Amino acid sequence: MKTKERTTSSERESKPAWLLAAIESIKPELEKVKSLRTHRSCNVLESSLVFDTIKSKLPPRAWAPLCDTGLFGVAKREADMFVSIAGKIAKRLSQENIDCLPASLTALYWLSLLDQPTLEQYIKMEIVHRTMTAEEAKALARDQPGAAHAKPNIDRRVRKFSQFVSDTLKEWSPDQLASGPVHLKKLIEQIQAHGAKNGVPATIRFG
Repeated sequence: MKTKERTTSSERESKPAWLLAAIESIKPELEKVKSLRTHRSCNVLESSLVFDTIKSKLPPRAWAPLCDTGLFGVAKREADMFVSIAGKIAKRLSQENIDCLPASLTALYWLSLLDQPTLEQYIKMEIVHRTMTAEEAKALARDQPGAAHAKPNIDRRVRKFSQFVSDTLKEWSPDQLASGPVHLKKLIEQIQAHGAKNGVPATIRFG
């Protein structure tokens, strides 16, 4: 125990007074960081807000040196990723949109590099979703100039529509049961007509 105390004292003596003052100013946040990293169930967005608070309370020149000392338990690059996620996602998006995001640090970081309107549009189109991988998020971030031309997740939407019909069918009124097949028939004909133009034979034929 005495050895540890001597080491701590030595470390303090090696730090300039302004840096020691900076550390003192973020003690509550350091405790939160320690607690969050102890509990594996904590989410990235919660951690990002703590790191964002730490950086905002520190003088600009203290951030990099303190990251390099290992005080935060993560490398500077990872700490910077948390701050980016806080500023671009955790503090800006609605909870409804946040609930649609992947959970991993790397995926959220790449998504934080998108401008807010683009990210919100991707969420709406279901291009961004909870099971999105870090590589998929990275590809979106690196292709921002073509963001408006990104394709929606057709397969996912069709599956969700199919599940919706199955889940709600018992609640359909007689009128909806009568009109539903008519609307579906029109959709099928529209899809198959487009497929025919692209050399895809029809799979369903109507008498």
